[in-house]
Order: sequence, then C-alpha cells, then structure tokens
Amino acid sequence: MIAVRSKQRLVTVCVVVGLGLASGAINYANEDEKTLAGDPDEFVLVAGCPRDYPTAVTIPKETQSRIDANGDHIICSNGAGDFVDNTYVPVDDDVRLMANGHGNFFDNAKFVDPLKVPGDKVQDISFSFHGIERGTGGSAKGEFEYHDQTGDGPDLTVHGDVTCLAVDPNSLIATFVGRVTRSNDKLLLVGAVVGWQAQDNGEGELFTADRVSRLYTTSASNCGQKFKTMQPMRGILSGNIQVHY
Repeated sequence: MIAVRSKQRLVTVCVVVGLGLASGAINYANEDEKTLAGDPDEFVLVAGCPRDYPTAVTIPKETQSRIDANGDHIICSNGAGDFVDNTYVPVDDDVRLMANGHGNFFDNAKFVDPLKVPGDKVQDISFSFHGIERGTGGSAKGEFEYHDQTGDGPDLTVHGDVTCLAVDPNSLIATFVGRVTRSNDKLLLVGAVVGWQAQDNGEGELFTADRVSRLYTTSASNCGQKFKTMQPMRGILSGNIQVHY
C-alpha cells in the first residue's frame, strides 16, 4: 500500500456504507479480535471540566453567574453542590458549525481483550463523517462510519448518527458525539454513545496533515456540554477534513 500524505480530494477512500450489518456485536472466536474503540480513560473530560468537577451544567442564558467567567453558560459540578467554570472558548451562537471528513489513518492495534498488547500489529482505519449544527446548544445532525480495513482479523465497521458538534475556533478542532446504529464491534455496541475529534490543518501539501481520533464511548447526553477533551489524534494518510465556523 502507498501512504498518500496529500490532502487532495481526488483520493480513493475505502469507506463502507450501508452494509446492512446485524444489530449488536458478532461473537468472533478470535484471540486477536480487534476494536475500533479507544481507551475510555482518554475521553473523560467534557466542557473543559476538571476531573474533580466532571459534570457539565448548562445554565439559562438570562442567568448571570460569577462562576461562569467565560460567559458560555456552562459550569462544572462535582455532584456535591460545588461548581467551577469550564475552559471552553465559545463560538458565536449565530454561526452555523459544520465539519466533515473522510480518509484513513494508521494506529497501534487495540483489542477487545484489554490485557492484550499491540506488539507490532497496526490497524488501518478508514473513516467518513459529516455534521452540521441544527441550532443553538450544540445539537447537530449527520452520520459517521469507521471501518477497520487492515485485512486480518474481523472486518469491523461502526456506523451511526451525529447528535452533537462543538468547534474550537482557535485550533479548528471539531468534537463530535453520536449514537451507534450498526456495529459488529464488541466494544461499540448498537445504542452506544460515542465521541471523537478531528482537526482541520489547512489545504495543500505544505500544510500539516489533518488529524482524527478513534471512537470513544462516553456518557455524554447533553449537547450543551462543549467538549474540549484532547484525546490522541493521528495524522490522516489520505482524504481531507474540513471544519467551518
């Protein structure tokens, strides 16, 4: 395989759509069974909330609070009645956020068995996603699909609907949340809520490659949470990512 580092659009991308996969996970008898999921511990902070105050709380726009120093109407709770502000830099509510991408990236293999180490195994993962904000509050619509096209072990595909989108205007990092609708990955079951990030680093060969992460399971349920977590992202080898705000 030739690793194409160009970001031109005329690139052959292996994205599998509409496979009609059976709901739920398939029980593979394979000791090397892989997963498209990232380590959940890498996707634990939401809305820029610290670990000790992990719950993001949206406060009404007509409410003023000394805690909400950055004015994005989101504060963080420790569940015991104490609050601190988050660190998210808000985008103007009048701006319609959009992000889309397709391509592939290499990453050290991850397995259903959390004790198994990757060794020299690598996953070739293709991805495709698009999301557009439906209004204020971060709710969004769109679709996503991740596919393990490595060629050994189970042929994994995870497909779902985009439900939330947040964009950091300084870094052009888009953070998505979605719900899995088709999957044969044991760690990303149908109905699971997942999050991932993608970064637009510009167009052309002179720019740094765009980056994207794996899928991460998350308990996020409120699109008002502005996700600012920086989980590991990998440079894409083909395709393109575009973030608009």
